[in-house]
Amino acid sequence: GPEKAPVSLFGSRYSLARRGLSDVTVMSEKTSIFGGGIVKEQIHPPDKSKHPPFLKHPKTCALIGMPFSWGQPRQGTDQGPELMRKRGIAEYISKLQWRTEERGDLKFDEPKLDDPASQGLKNAYAVGKACETLSK
Repeated sequence: GPEKAPVSLFGSRYSLARRGLSDVTVMSEKTSIFGGGIVKEQIHPPDKSKHPPFLKHPKTCALIGMPFSWGQPRQGTDQGPELMRKRGIAEYISKLQWRTEERGDLKFDEPKLDDPASQGLKNAYAVGKACETLSK
């Protein structure tokens, strides 16, 4: 039958159905009724009653890495985008019948001593500039 999304990332088949994703199917050579040969992914237009009007078909999302860790005290958050790509985030998304556009990682300047400060916020100016970069 159709491949299932990994439980750890997208939830059980029941939770997918509750979120309106019961029609998620990915056709592959495993689901080919004729056997043999490679069957490419089939993207079928969704049922209009289940498709939100603000989403166009085919559904597409951009993968934009934001390797940034200046706004909090823990190490490693800047490695998140690389690790998510290595773990196959694009493949997981495609199993939900979304297309992905890889946009790479954004680059950020390190905070400077003369940046405007904000009491109680860690590197607020650098965080604001990073968010501004992401929004563009």
